[in-house]
Amino acid sequence: MSYSAQERDRLSSELLVLHDELSKDHAECLQFESELKEMTTRLEQLTEENIFLSSNLDIHKVKLQEIEDLQAQKSSPVGKAANPVGSLETQSKVWENASDVEHDGEATFSMSEKSMSGNFEVAPPLALLGQEVFDDSLGFVALKGHLEEAGKVLQGLEKEIEVVHSHSVSLTRAGGKSASPAVSKLIQAFESKGQHDENEAEDGSMKEDQSLATDHFASMKEYTGNLKAILKRLTLDAENASLMFKTERDDINIANCTIRELKFQAEALKEHNDNLEATNIQLGVLYEAVKATFV
Repeated sequence: MSYSAQERDRLSSELLVLHDELSKDHAECLQFESELKEMTTRLEQLTEENIFLSSNLDIHKVKLQEIEDLQAQKSSPVGKAANPVGSLETQSKVWENASDVEHDGEATFSMSEKSMSGNFEVAPPLALLGQEVFDDSLGFVALKGHLEEAGKVLQGLEKEIEVVHSHSVSLTRAGGKSASPAVSKLIQAFESKGQHDENEAEDGSMKEDQSLATDHFASMKEYTGNLKAILKRLTLDAENASLMFKTERDDINIANCTIRELKFQAEALKEHNDNLEATNIQLGVLYEAVKATFV
């Protein structure tokens, strides 16, 4: 009987120990189960975040490509901005016509080549101006300077035309006076009727020459007026082209800054995405380990 009581006490003691261990194991099991649920929830959240970041990364890549395409499209109008300047070549014909009128004026009024060259300088061909516009970043400034110089040359041409016209009128008047015969009134009284008719013919010829000179002068004034209008329009076109060029250049600079910022964001998102993938792998391994513990 004493043996049975001792055995029962020993078994009871072992049972209590086993019960305590079982309670501890149960508590650990509940803790592992809770941690497993938390890991599963966290894994699902990371998976959703990974999908969201991957979508954002794709969207940023598309936006980056659109900005690069837009920059490529905007690079072409910069060349097109030179079209108003390039149109100067078509206007060079006006200078050629003006040069022809100038030579005609020299033949009509007997103006010397020395007088022309002494009052103003010959302007460079306008066709060359278009080639200098984009040689440097200040091409429009140089173009404006050339146009102002051409305006000064045109003013000199107008003054020279006035001088030539005045000189022609004075020569015509002097010729009329010299054409009158230097004879006395007594001799003039006995001039024949034929001589009188001849003088009338000479007077008519001089009037016709004077009228022709006046027509040439009016034509040259009209040409110079047209040239002034063309130069004014070219100056406005150059200013507009300069503003357009500056606007396009500013837009390109802004686009470049945006591209750099988007590239930086894309790299940051890619790095964060890689970190999330590594975390997902670690959580997956831990999940499998916890799952194997309960099995």
